[in-house]
Parts: sequence; structure tokens; C-alpha cells
Amino acid sequence: ETPPPPPPPLAATKAPSWGDVTQSKSLRLAYLGLMLAAFGIFLPIVFIVKFAEQHGWEGQESSMLVSYLGIGGLALRVPISYLADSVGPRVAIIGILYADGVLGVAAGKGFLLHLYPALVLYSVCWGGLLGCFLTIIAPMIAAMIKIPAHMTRATTLAFSFVGFGFMVG
Repeated sequence: ETPPPPPPPLAATKAPSWGDVTQSKSLRLAYLGLMLAAFGIFLPIVFIVKFAEQHGWEGQESSMLVSYLGIGGLALRVPISYLADSVGPRVAIIGILYADGVLGVAAGKGFLLHLYPALVLYSVCWGGLLGCFLTIIAPMIAAMIKIPAHMTRATTLAFSFVGFGFMVG
């Protein structure tokens, strides 16, 4: 019995092109959606300290809100990741974006944000949703990719769109 032939050398396999990861309509929509979501998610981070100062919270109290964004981003990633594993990353992203929208509307209406604890809760929640959004992008793209060799480029493209959205937002 003869052994099977060895696999072709890596140089002999066709490398994926950028066009390969933009052929799918669902991936193109995901890239666009991620970029648009990044516009909206980024805005509160820029204005949270100014908002607090306009509502009478000065100095360290208003500056601490940025830290609470980071704390929320770290604290909520693990539980939301477990949830995403059970419902799927696309469903989790949609849920996160709806929660962002509800939180954004509540903040836009000034819902209890004249109270400092409400502002802290808002910062923790918004930071948590932002952290979860960033955490779940890669598994969502991975679930959409049909060819594993395209994973790195597809994920890079997704994060590039998100980065552009954050920068412009």
C-alpha cells in the first residue's frame, strides 16, 4: 500500500484576494452595518464628560465617567460572550445594537441623567455594550465566512469599517 501524496506546498495554493471577501452580499451589508453602528456607538464617549459638566458635575466626577465606560467594557464582555455562544453572534450583535439604541434614546431624553448614579450606570452600560460589540464582531464574521482561508482578510475588513466609523463618528 502506497502512502497518500503530500499536500501541495503553501506557495502553490491560491491566496484569497480582497475581492473574495467582498463577494457576499451579506458580508457587504455586515461591513456597512458595522460602520454605521460605530458612528452611533462612538458619539456618547466623546460627549459624556461635557454632558456631565453641563449638568453640574465638575472635575473628577465628570472625568471618572470615562473610567466607568472602560469598566463596563471589561465587566460585561464575558457574560455577553456566553450569551452570544448560545444565541449566535449575529443575534447577539442585533440585540446589542437595539440595547444601544434604547440607551441612546433614554440619554437623549435626559432620562434621570441629572442624577450622578444614573450617569454612572449609563456609562457602565454604554461601555459594556461597546465592549461586547467589539468582542462579537470576529465570531460573527467567522460564522459568515464560507472559506476559512478568507477569515483574516474578512475580519480585517470588518474592523477597518468599524475603525472608520469610530473615527468619523
